[in-house]
Amino acid sequence: MQLVFFNFEGFKIQAFLYTSVFYLIYVGMVMPHTEKVYNRLEIVNESLLILLAYHMFAFTPFVAEKDISYMTGWSAIVVIAVIIVLNITMMVNLGSKKLIRKVRMERLKKRRRAERAVHT
Repeated sequence: MQLVFFNFEGFKIQAFLYTSVFYLIYVGMVMPHTEKVYNRLEIVNESLLILLAYHMFAFTPFVAEKDISYMTGWSAIVVIAVIIVLNITMMVNLGSKKLIRKVRMERLKKRRRAERAVHT
């Protein structure tokens, strides 16, 4: 696809937008993850990537003013930072919840083993 649209930056961005929109529709309809939070995170991530794709139009020859491209670049950096912070926050949050649950389960197992040892 890169070779076909080598000189047509707008078409590459449009192709990216279409595939992202179709993937967003797929995730919204099929819900491929087993946990609801991961499906929601996937939808938010894909929506932010679509927003980022709209920023890409400012870096094509269609926009003649460099000031607009410069300010759009800062806006794109903010969107990328939001994506990174959101995903790191979710990883830490979900990982810590799973770790706490695992520690509680181990404590419960030890307590039950101790109770069985007392009763026998």
